[in-house]
Amino acid sequence: MVRIPKASESAGEGFQLPAEGSYMAVVIDIDEPVVSEQYGNQQQLFKWELVSLFDEEETEWTVEFPDKGAVLHDYVNIESFFDGNGDPTRVSKLYKIAKALRGPELDPEDPGDTDDFKGGKAILEIEHGVKQKGANAGQPKAVIAAYKYIKRKNKAKPEEKRAVPEYEDVNDVPF
Repeated sequence: MVRIPKASESAGEGFQLPAEGSYMAVVIDIDEPVVSEQYGNQQQLFKWELVSLFDEEETEWTVEFPDKGAVLHDYVNIESFFDGNGDPTRVSKLYKIAKALRGPELDPEDPGDTDDFKGGKAILEIEHGVKQKGANAGQPKAVIAAYKYIKRKNKAKPEEKRAVPEYEDVNDVPF
């Protein structure tokens, strides 16, 4: 048995909201599906770890930043690629995540399994919001406003060396 410390004895400041901005993040874990009591659909909890911050002024990814290693929790409806009762013009959060992780390789007719997303990287656009319901109503929260695909750079192919024909006689050269 372990005694739970009083609030006055607890060390640390708890979870700090990451600053608003663009982050490269990695899916570090995806919980087992559960039925949401509030919405009645199957959901999974995605856990994203922030690994780099995009500095728009410097136009580069910053490896060291104050929020590095922060973990964001993101509940995702896993029943459909569409929101709005099957409206094909409104894609779901699941589709946005799949598209951000798979990019052009995503086949909506054969999307795979959510476990395949573990270790995947994407760009997350983080904004600040306010919790609307529950015991923490009115408290600030981090909101993932957008999921973006990280364009992979194609490796440059080495130039092929053209074979230079060898001529035995100067008169054989064709010019």
